[in-house]
Amino acid sequence: MFRPDNAQDAVTPLPIGVLRILARAGFGLPPALANNGTDSHHGLRRVVTRFFNAQRVAAAVPVIERVADELLGAAQRRLDAAGSCDRSRPTPRSCPAKY
Repeated sequence: MFRPDNAQDAVTPLPIGVLRILARAGFGLPPALANNGTDSHHGLRRVVTRFFNAQRVAAAVPVIERVADELLGAAQRRLDAAGSCDRSRPTPRSCPAKY
């Protein structure tokens, strides 16, 4: 059965020992939209949908494309100048948030 709280996996799985230490210390992430199967999921979804909906995503596409072009252009210039390029420098995760 699909539930929001089982839809995500940690990028780097934590060893059981680490999870036990964190649990003993009372550490826990607050429920967010993507990892929340509690009653607060629907309220969070209503708030997020106002800002992250199909129209807003579509409006962001030209900006994201422009930023991607800038990042790829900079990478190409570094490659042309040095003969090599670190692919992590024009990081894709900065693309939607740059402007």
